Amino acid sequence: FFMFRCFSRRGMATPTAAAPAATATEAAPPATEAPAATTEAGAEAGEAPTTTATAIDQRGVSVALVRRLLALVPADASTTEACTQVFLPRTQQRPGSTESCAVVDLYADEVDEHGQPLVGPATVFVSHAWRYNLHSVLQTMLSFAEEAEEEEEKEKERRTVTLPL
Repeated sequence: FFMFRCFSRRGMATPTAAAPAATATEAAPPATEAPAATTEAGAEAGEAPTTTATAIDQRGVSVALVRRLLALVPADASTTEACTQVFLPRTQQRPGSTESCAVVDLYADEVDEHGQPLVGPATVFVSHAWRYNLHSVLQTMLSFAEEAEEEEEKEKERRTVTLPL
């Protein structure tokens, strides 16, 4: 599962510059909390500032969901454009709720054609720049998954078993 986020306006991360190509790497062990970027206002001089901790959502999207998202994204859209034009309207119109949600929330209870969940614990972290083409990022994620699957099959073929007779 890929960790890949598009946040609502109130929680949208500020896009930052990064390398032109998307990269996919094995995810580090899941962290449950990270310090917030702000400190409590009004701390006395000489006192240590206090920070609050925010839980980090460790859910990721499956390859099947990446394919679904790819079908929604215009071929020439940047991540910023796709988030504002495609994903934010969907996350703000969640049935039965007045609050916006993350894209993973929309698919959290769905399964693919093989009965596998579309959302699960992230095993790969994807880093990309919001100004680059999201279609290319999603295609890179699919290529990475295909290569990883091929490598797993090769590893299975290399395994040996001792059979004492």
